[in-house]
Amino acid sequence: MRWPFVVVAIVAACVSNQQTIERRFRDATFCPDARVHVRAVGELELDAVSRVQPTPWHEPELPDEVASDPERMRLWRARRDTAYRAWQNQRDASARRLARESRTEVFEVVGCGHAQVYSCEPGPLHYCEPVTSAIAMTERLACRDGGAVAVANGAIGCAPGEPTIDPYACEQECAANDVRCDADCASAAHVQCEARGLGAFGLCNAIAREDTQLRELAEQQAAAEAKVRDARERADRWQALVAEHQTCTTACRDTPGARGMVGCLATCATHAREQCEREVPTWCTGFRAEEKALQTQLRLTGPATSGT
Repeated sequence: MRWPFVVVAIVAACVSNQQTIERRFRDATFCPDARVHVRAVGELELDAVSRVQPTPWHEPELPDEVASDPERMRLWRARRDTAYRAWQNQRDASARRLARESRTEVFEVVGCGHAQVYSCEPGPLHYCEPVTSAIAMTERLACRDGGAVAVANGAIGCAPGEPTIDPYACEQECAANDVRCDADCASAAHVQCEARGLGAFGLCNAIAREDTQLRELAEQQAAAEAKVRDARERADRWQALVAEHQTCTTACRDTPGARGMVGCLATCATHAREQCEREVPTWCTGFRAEEKALQTQLRLTGPATSGT
């Protein structure tokens, strides 16, 4: 029977992966070998997430002059076929990469107060790397048979519940430049990650940073939008003051006598200046200058004289 040899080979590969992880963890944490403990977590996988859909094949355009010439048509077909084979190879390579990544083995390693998750690619090279995020742009930690990745009694594994929130898929549903929506997506994933205890393995650090950065950006955007709204409201109020002042000064045309008209205009300017200083104080230079000029003119005209 060949089964024993297969089992031995699998166990040997597993042991080798564990030794690789033990060495890397020991070197990173300066933790003695006897205090480093590695455990295979067969229920977990590092699931590759393809966010870029493969480009579909598009038949190249065939010029009429080439289609009508058999020799040129043969050259066109040869180039078309070469391009098609290259497209197939690229598509198949992408599919193989995704299939390979979906078969990664996941290990938990703890020691000297530290805890981490590692993933190892299949194959004889025992290429193992720390998993630094429960969810990233191209991959996420997932349960092979569904369920929620969670930590219970200090050990990582699967529990009943919804899969890990994918903030990047959530952001695809947000409107362009809607930073608040993006921040809400990251925040929801961060809260869930911490609630499931994954922060103990450092798996929430990346989403925590993104949550903070997006919230800060959203606050900056909100502050900028508030300034724009405030400026627009001030501009609207300024225009209303100008229109009101214009109405007041127009009415002064019916005031008898030159000094009476100047006094009326000065009263309008004083009223406009007072309103402006209450509502849009940084925009009142023109009203102040007009009021001052009219008051000066009013003094120069002297006191009003009564008619005989």
